[in-house]
Amino acid sequence: MNKKILLIEDDFRVREDIVELLTNEGFQVSVNVDGSGVLQQINDNKFSLVICDISLPVKSGFEIFEEIRGTLNFPKIPPFIFLTARVDRQDVRHGMELGADDYITKPFTRAELLKAIEIQTAKRNELLKDIHFVQVKGGASMVESDDQPKSRLSYSGKIFIDDADAPGMVKLADIVLIKANDDYTVVTTTSTSYVLRKTMKKWEEILPEEKFMRVHRSYIINTDHVLRFDRWYNYTYKLTMNEIPEPITVSQRYSRKLRSQLK
Repeated sequence: MNKKILLIEDDFRVREDIVELLTNEGFQVSVNVDGSGVLQQINDNKFSLVICDISLPVKSGFEIFEEIRGTLNFPKIPPFIFLTARVDRQDVRHGMELGADDYITKPFTRAELLKAIEIQTAKRNELLKDIHFVQVKGGASMVESDDQPKSRLSYSGKIFIDDADAPGMVKLADIVLIKANDDYTVVTTTSTSYVLRKTMKKWEEILPEEKFMRVHRSYIINTDHVLRFDRWYNYTYKLTMNEIPEPITVSQRYSRKLRSQLK
């Protein structure tokens, strides 16, 4: 479990108390005293959580969080807890509207801080549990890293597309077709398409078998998006699918299994 926390706090006494408390609980705490260089710190370290004061000398906690949200993509943005002496409900509302995960008002107890950390860490772990991360063609070659899931994904799960132009989550249920393209694959969803750094073999290893099926050396389909399944020519079949203008060829070797799965 990653227990690295970034603490952004300018008050010496508060900062030292939090560092001592968290260190005694087994956390590794990095400190930023004024809010400068936070983005670089987060880029260079895999923090499990950030605790940030709102009133800081260089820029406010709100400004720091907006900069992080505007520059980094999930999941590089760790859970974010605002820490402040303010009790204005407007501040609380503003922090939450920005997307902060929690808000703790000073003074706080040891139990309150540890409980907030426990809750946000558990929420992030649960969120990441059923998400698979894939980069688009041309991205850094980290797709098949050791932290990728070894078992099949749930059909209710998601993949995170690390696309510089349009990063975001894609539900597995929204994937219609995966088409081979050399060492890459073209993934067509109900709304768009991506060229991803992932082979057909790797997709077959992680996709849920009850919904996704190889029907040709070049195609993996989501059976939930099949509209028609018809005999074609030379012992082949064709599929008509949502969002796919041309019919998909089904090899004879896959036709019986597909017919059975579509029943």
